Amino acid sequence: MRQIGSLPKEKDANRLAAFLVTQEIAAHAELDDDAWIIWVRDENHLDQAREILEQFRLDPSDRRYDGAERAAEAIQRKQLQRTAEAQKNLVDVKNRWQQPTARDAPIVMTMIILSVVVTMSGGFGQARKGTGGIINSQLSFCTPASFERTKGNPLADVAKGELWRTITPIFIHLSVIHLVFNMIWFFQFGALIEKRRGTVRLALLVLSVAIVSCIAQAIAPMQWGGTPFFGGMSGVVYGLFGYIWMKSLFDPDSGMFMPQMNVLILIGWLFLCMTGVVGPVANVAHAVGLIAGMVVGYLPTLIKT
Repeated sequence: MRQIGSLPKEKDANRLAAFLVTQEIAAHAELDDDAWIIWVRDENHLDQAREILEQFRLDPSDRRYDGAERAAEAIQRKQLQRTAEAQKNLVDVKNRWQQPTARDAPIVMTMIILSVVVTMSGGFGQARKGTGGIINSQLSFCTPASFERTKGNPLADVAKGELWRTITPIFIHLSVIHLVFNMIWFFQFGALIEKRRGTVRLALLVLSVAIVSCIAQAIAPMQWGGTPFFGGMSGVVYGLFGYIWMKSLFDPDSGMFMPQMNVLILIGWLFLCMTGVVGPVANVAHAVGLIAGMVVGYLPTLIKT
């Protein structure tokens, strides 16, 4: 900031400073001893400002200076508004990409707690055998007794009206590692969606993906890996992954981003599981969950176009 000169009267000094502002020269007047100093913010405007000062001294009452103070106030108000909006946008962007916490995801944390309780109470790997006490008996897709009695009908219990079985297998896990990894991915994806889209939308997404992937896993042919005796949140995890992946690619304003590394890891794991190297896995639930999530994530973009 540099001074360009001084004027003896406050009224003239403020009038000139205001006129400079209307000429897109940031300036203000400041008292110094017995004179009013005119300060200019940008040194690139010094020569122009000094020339205007000299012209002002010749005739301070020139009509071209009339209304300068009101005009300068209007300009400064607009500048303050732009600054406030820019500051707001900075805050919004910061919050938008901030990683969600447990406080942002009450339904995700509730489902994680349920998964831990159900898994520990159900005897872990017993779920794969269709056993594991009352917990697995009531929450698995189909009980061994119903499956045998109906000569291999995986929908036997569901057909009796026990519709909760199309969802509850997602809470049953087959080992500690299975539980831990599923919960890590579920929190990462679920908390992001719950923070950006809200609890209701996440609940509906989880519900729809769970139903579709569980039914597909239960009724798929055995040669494809189909079985009614399965458990885990993997199908839902792949659904949430597919949803965020599509939003990241086709709806960047959603505030959801899927790192390329995560895409490589999850798609790679999907195909690795299909080879059978890692043992019995609900591959159908993985694939159908992924497709369901991708469809839900991409469908709004398709409708807009």
